[in-house]
Order: sequence, then C-alpha cells, then structure tokens
Amino acid sequence: MDPSADARAGARMLSEIEESTLEEFLHALRLEISEPPPTTTTAPAAPTVPSFRKPKSYPIPELDSLVSMNFRNTRGVPLQLTGRYMPLVYKLVSTLVTPPCLKAVVVIDAENQLDCTRLTAPSTPDQQADAEEDFDHVHVFQPARCSPERLRELIGRSEEWMLYGDHGSRAREWWGTIVIGGPAIGTPIPAPSLPASAQGPRGPSSDVTAGWKGWLRLDREDVPGCAIGASAAEAIVERAKRQDVVDSAAWKATCEWGEFTFAGNAR
Repeated sequence: MDPSADARAGARMLSEIEESTLEEFLHALRLEISEPPPTTTTAPAAPTVPSFRKPKSYPIPELDSLVSMNFRNTRGVPLQLTGRYMPLVYKLVSTLVTPPCLKAVVVIDAENQLDCTRLTAPSTPDQQADAEEDFDHVHVFQPARCSPERLRELIGRSEEWMLYGDHGSRAREWWGTIVIGGPAIGTPIPAPSLPASAQGPRGPSSDVTAGWKGWLRLDREDVPGCAIGASAAEAIVERAKRQDVVDSAAWKATCEWGEFTFAGNAR
C-alpha cells in the first residue's frame, strides 16, 4: 500500500477527532450532572444552580436534612432563618468551630446581636479550655452602617480575606459566611477576584442568613399556661416556677419540609 496514502488517511482521521482538555470535559460533565431532568409539563422549570453552590453539609443532622430537602424542592440556597433565630446561630457556630468539625467561620453581624459569651463549649474542663482557642476561629464583622451595597461588598471582601489573607485560621478549612440581620442584597455583583468555589451563581454570597424573612422559623416550644380557673394569687405563686419551665424549654425549628427541636441559650 502506498505510504503516502496511509499518511493522508491518518491525517484525515485525526482531523475528525475533536480536541478537548480534561478541564473542559469535567466542566461539561458537571453541567450534565447538575442539570434537572426534562419535564413534560408546561410549567417553567426551576432555575438551575451550579454544583459549587449546592448546600453545604451542616453538622446538625436534622438541620442538614431540612436544608437538603429545601434545595431539592426549590433549588434554593442558602439557609434562611427567621423568628427567634439566635439560639440556632449560636449552636451552629459553636458546633462548626469545636471538635470534631474544627472549621473556621465568618459572621457578619449587621445588627450587633452576636454575644460571643453565648457560644457553648464542650462539657469537660479540658475541652472547655481548648474551646476558648477554637472560638478564635469565629471571625466577626460588625459594620457601622449596612446598606445593601455595603453588605454585598463586605461579604465579598470577607471571603477574599479568608481565602488569601494573613490570619490565624489558615490551617483550618473555612466553612462559610453567616449574615445576621441587614438589608436584602438581591442578586450579588460578580467578583472576578474570587474563585468560582467562593461565588454564588453571579457573585459572592452568604451560606446562612438570619433576618425578618426566611424559610426556617425558630420559636420556643409551647409551654402550658396556668390551669383554667386558677386565681390571681395562685398564678402569682406559680409564675416563678413557670418562668423556670419557659427558660429551660427547647427551641423548635419549623418549615414546610419538617421540624426539629434542640436545646439552646435563652434569647
């Protein structure tokens, strides 16, 4: 067979092969995996969310389950708390930075509600001493003013600082950002200086928001009132006892997908 014919045939076959890098292949694979299945109804499909902005793993199993169900049903992130949300914020932050998680967390407290003395340490004295050092990995920002633009900028700058800044949590994995209060910031502005893993679909965003609007509501568990027919004098006598019951009552988190209870600081 003519060697030149073989060469031409080989060149033709090579020209028909589409060149692709490994990065392009993995990107296409991620898009295919994260794309929702086709629907036969005429209702508009839920907007797709890139895989890097799917909900993070939460160290509280009941909470993690509700966040996963909310994402599957609404494609919505992040966790949005409303009601009396501070006890769950304290529990979440405390659990994230202490063993076995040992993460670092950013808290943007736009309403100066965070009281770090309410972060709970493990029970034993040795663990409590270690927990004081663990709480050093809670990075709190309390802006003096907090317009939507200012909050959006602060989220982006805090994320950039955690990824590239010179701070004491470099040896720990940064879990994410919790925003307490503040205005709604809407669609975030893209931040080209941040890698894709630190940005939302169109810019930096928080992983937990706690404010007047949210899909997970926090309240005290119901405590029975005074007995029907009790006199005013009896009610006064029982008031102190009932207050102790109220203070020790568990907290309840409820949403469309379920509920759970937990013990926490009174607030």
